[in-house]
Amino acid sequence: MCAHIVRWSVALAVLGLVSTTALGTDPTEWSVTSGNWSTPTNWSTGEPTVSASARINNGGTATIDQMGEICLELRMGQNISDLGFVHMTGGRLESDYEFIGYYSQGSGSTMTTVTQDDGVHVVGWGLFMAEMPLSRSTYSLNGGRLTANRNTQIGVGGTAWFNQTGGTHEVFGTDFGTDFLMMGKEASGSGTYNLSGTGHLTSTLQEYVGYEGAGYFRQFGANTIHEAKILNIGGKVGSNGSGRYDLEAGTLAMSQTLAIGGADGQFVQTGGAITDTVQTTVTVAGTGRYELQNGSVNVHELRVFGNAASAPGRGVFEQTGGSMNLDTVYLRGGDCDLAGGTFDADMLVVGEDMLYDYPDLRVLGDDASILVGSYTQQDKGSLYSIFDVDGISAILVGSTADLDGQWYVQDPSGTAPFGRFNIIQAGSPIVGSFDAVHLPGPDWSWGITNDRTLWVEHVPEPSSLLLLAVGGAAFRYRRLRGRRVS
Repeated sequence: MCAHIVRWSVALAVLGLVSTTALGTDPTEWSVTSGNWSTPTNWSTGEPTVSASARINNGGTATIDQMGEICLELRMGQNISDLGFVHMTGGRLESDYEFIGYYSQGSGSTMTTVTQDDGVHVVGWGLFMAEMPLSRSTYSLNGGRLTANRNTQIGVGGTAWFNQTGGTHEVFGTDFGTDFLMMGKEASGSGTYNLSGTGHLTSTLQEYVGYEGAGYFRQFGANTIHEAKILNIGGKVGSNGSGRYDLEAGTLAMSQTLAIGGADGQFVQTGGAITDTVQTTVTVAGTGRYELQNGSVNVHELRVFGNAASAPGRGVFEQTGGSMNLDTVYLRGGDCDLAGGTFDADMLVVGEDMLYDYPDLRVLGDDASILVGSYTQQDKGSLYSIFDVDGISAILVGSTADLDGQWYVQDPSGTAPFGRFNIIQAGSPIVGSFDAVHLPGPDWSWGITNDRTLWVEHVPEPSSLLLLAVGGAAFRYRRLRGRRVS
């Protein structure tokens, strides 16, 4: 029977239209401690075929190094105490479904595992790891190619780790509702993806780091590449799920949307680069948080939302280092904190007059370089200038700055230096005006010079000047008195 006919038959069987018995899916069990997959006597009823299910549950290891290995379905670690291992050093294995750890819980650090050092591994429908609650499994991809034509699910109901140090992992798909790469699918599920070395991961549809369960993705190899179309970080809205992505090195190449939020979504970038091959939007919403500490970001758009109907909570983008290069930035109800690094955008819009919550743009201290082509602050928007001991960073605007909403000047530690500080320097005349300006105290004032520079000034209060004068006079008197005595 041709492989593609079998796959269609399996799909119909899932829908209840064809019985699995009619497909000839009687399993063949691995029966030795270790040996080659291609040896018929290593299996209970002979080597698996295109219409047979292969099962490895006896704690043994099947080695694959030959071309043309095939089975309808591969199950490893079927029951709680079962274990199974596959070691692929070359050749080709093809199947429709694979369950790497079904109920299998393993013992200590030992769990059901697939190790692929080389060769080609093709899964026509779905690769499912740690299917049931408390189950555990691992896939180690060190070389070769793994292709999942529809799904890779890591930690379905149990706990699973996918460790890629080399080779290529491809997850293709045609249906947005059913085809995806996912970590932590069910509430009891937990999935971890570690991408290091020279690993190359490609996901052509949706990718979820966290869903109803917990997902974690760590990319930490300088030569790693992660290509994604729609990458969702965080649990499903309304669930207890969570998701976190740590980008430490390598390239994350996006081609549509990087969505951080939902339930407990966090993206932390301490290195590496985010690029887009097609115009990409980065959204931070719900309880999502994006921390840019180092590395670079070069994408089309950043949107930060707050209390949208589909994602309650306030998204937060925080930059303390690295570089952010964008075409447009829309702050629509969340918080954007700029405390360091370079933030460069052609257009920055803070707030909207009608939709979403009240967004805050907060400039903290004087360590950030903020360059925008145009600046528009609307009625619901707020600008915070939060001083530290060194002062405040200016927003440098290439053309027009249009003001509205609120402006807050804050000195939370009481250590702001005295002097005049530029807040916005525009290339064209500033238009509009704030609805209200909130200063820390009477020793602060503000103004606009030459229609292009918004500034704030901090001067000592008269009482402070009097104390300084008295202190200075007393000091001079002591010096003079000291000279007379000598």
